[in-house]
Amino acid sequence: MAREELPRRVEGYLLELMDQFPVVAIVGPRQAGKSTLARRIMPRLKAGLYLDLELHSDLAKLRDPEAYLSMNATATVCIDEVQRFPFLFPLLRAAGVLRCELPADAERIRL
Repeated sequence: MAREELPRRVEGYLLELMDQFPVVAIVGPRQAGKSTLARRIMPRLKAGLYLDLELHSDLAKLRDPEAYLSMNATATVCIDEVQRFPFLFPLLRAAGVLRCELPADAERIRL
């Protein structure tokens, strides 16, 4: 397999999963390319928002995470480093359930 073929295949598979599920997580060991993968696909999505929770400016946007997600209910929200804030997971689960009730063309939450 060519060096560039694997990233394209992974990106395609991730996009397929994003079409099927309201919440998708990219998991793996440190330095495996999870953030790079997320940043590579974001330009291909309409209304994509990328938050890196290692940045204070992005973390501040989630001061009231429920309000932020509600205000961006039709956007694809990618939350990088979400594992550092485990209190967000129940909220993301609930938001994912609500996303299932949105019109079919609405975007989804991404982790």
